[in-house]
Amino acid sequence: MPEQNYHGLVQNILNFENFSGDLVGLLPSGARLPQRAWLAPTLVNREPQIDAILEQMNTISSGGGGKLLVVVRGIRPDVHQCLVLRCGLVHFHEYYDLQHGWNFLGRIPWPRGATSVAAVLRKIGDALAFPKTARDQTGMEDELRKLPKSICFSHHVDGRSWKESDGALVLDWANYVTKSWPASGAGRLVVGFLCLDSGTDGKDPFAELIGKLKEIGAAASASILITKPLDLISDYHIDDWASEVGRFLRVPSIEAALLDAADALLSPTRQPVRLGDIYKPLCEKLAAVLPSGPIFMSER
Repeated sequence: MPEQNYHGLVQNILNFENFSGDLVGLLPSGARLPQRAWLAPTLVNREPQIDAILEQMNTISSGGGGKLLVVVRGIRPDVHQCLVLRCGLVHFHEYYDLQHGWNFLGRIPWPRGATSVAAVLRKIGDALAFPKTARDQTGMEDELRKLPKSICFSHHVDGRSWKESDGALVLDWANYVTKSWPASGAGRLVVGFLCLDSGTDGKDPFAELIGKLKEIGAAASASILITKPLDLISDYHIDDWASEVGRFLRVPSIEAALLDAADALLSPTRQPVRLGDIYKPLCEKLAAVLPSGPIFMSER
């Protein structure tokens, strides 16, 4: 994994309104934080997933552009979208397509009950503000070819309402992304996340779907990545995060102030937790220890 220096063009990529909806229920209403700091808790753990994603990104970007469908597995309290935000607003801007930049679309509704890929494209077209004349698949593909920037977006599929018949569109979408997505300009990248919320720690309703996606991926080289399931957050993950977030916020001095975060969040049992259980407390902890300064004042 590349060293994480986080020297991206923060002012050009972070707009709180663009991603606050992705963290509904996780952000504390009373904590005053600079926009960049709202993303800081997404840096807790997820290294197995991040390492695999960046390895695939290195592969497709070295070929002068391409597309990648990332399948993320977990349950709702794992907060899949935190991984999407971390990639789309931190890592991708830092390492890939620096010439054209990125358009981060956030979470796009999955067209439940739809039977054609055109319905998925239409949702993406809405997020990209395609002209009203571009509503059929041909028109939307023409607009996709003209995109001036690389794009990143996510879809979520919920296992609680999952039926095997729903898998047809997911598989059609995977085949479309890997084989039929319209080619854009040289160097442009398209990264779509498919977040699968199994809804339970027990039987995975997506097991058969994952098997079929692996078959598509085997024939599509680097175009599909199925990550390891999102895992629990332990005390040592939070200790590592204390150092990581200091670099991300460019305030190394706060590491010492965050070293007791694991004790405070996981006491008295110090048992591992889901990321969604500690996201808000981490934001509140940051709000309490961050010094004020010009770098943050300019982002409010």
